[in-house]
Amino acid sequence: SRRFPVTTTASNQHAAGQADVVVFAVKPQSMKAVALELADTITQHRSLVISIDAVINETTLRSWLGEQTAIVRTMPNTPALVQSGATALYANPAVSEDQRSIAESISQVTTTSDAAIRFHVSQARISQKRLELF
Repeated sequence: SRRFPVTTTASNQHAAGQADVVVFAVKPQSMKAVALELADTITQHRSLVISIDAVINETTLRSWLGEQTAIVRTMPNTPALVQSGATALYANPAVSEDQRSIAESISQVTTTSDAAIRFHVSQARISQKRLELF
């Protein structure tokens, strides 16, 4: 803990209650249980939620966490494992500019360029194959 200022806990509730950003990096079959467990804490603390899951969409996350929850969905590609990839991001309307900056900073850890690939993609635009930078 001298090298990295990291605090550990065995309690998801305790960790989420201390965090401005909560990263969901769990298997899709576990996502609902984790989200429901933390929903009240995230709502009370107004935390930014970053989801690293290709299966669970933002609408579903919002239904579990609360309609006003700030959610960023991310999808790093495979080369991100060796820090040479790109990360696509989707921020819902509840995400503030400061929270977007935080999410972008976190996503840059897996990229080689100065900035991650950042897309604001609405579900309607996905079907039309239109992407818009945010």
